[in-house]
Amino acid sequence: MLFPKDVRIPALLMAAGMSTRMGRNKLLLPFNGHTVVAETCDRLLQSHVSKIIVVLGNDQDKVFNELKDKGVEFVINPNYDLGMSTSLRSGVSYLPDDTKFFMVALGDQPLVSVSAYNALIGATCYTSHKIFIPTYGRERGNPTILSAEFIPEIMNTTGDIGGRELVRRHPETVQEVPVINEGVIINMNTPEEYAFRVAEFEKNKHDA
Repeated sequence: MLFPKDVRIPALLMAAGMSTRMGRNKLLLPFNGHTVVAETCDRLLQSHVSKIIVVLGNDQDKVFNELKDKGVEFVINPNYDLGMSTSLRSGVSYLPDDTKFFMVALGDQPLVSVSAYNALIGATCYTSHKIFIPTYGRERGNPTILSAEFIPEIMNTTGDIGGRELVRRHPETVQEVPVINEGVIINMNTPEEYAFRVAEFEKNKHDA
């Protein structure tokens, strides 16, 4: 995919959560020779995002140490225990002043492909929509890209609410972006899900 030279979309990598259902910080679990969050960040770094801003909170020192040598920027959410909205507010407050669109990527999605990230970025160049969501089959997934026009609304949001609330409020602005990467709909929220996905990843890697 060709990208116009002036496309600059920063990414907020959300890495502040408490992993309640996992019982321990899932971002720090082993994956592909390092950790879940490091694998996620590496794939995002290979995409056409203009920069990556990592939102830290829970286990911030440990997550920072996983990513400190990757050329990314960091912002700390001191209120991460109050829900996703606090991390979004922390992240958007750190975006460059000239931001037109920004990506919200989840630190626990190491199976999202570089091409899926790029498909979302590319979609912003050819439509007037303001929210971009990847789909696999008929299911919507993550990451999402949002217009900077929503920043004031985000700054007034509270609780454990993320980008899905914007989608609910503004369905007419949503552009679905079909991708062939199942990773956009894969979650690893429990020990069972994590074990299954790691086993599948290792099997596919060896069979390739």
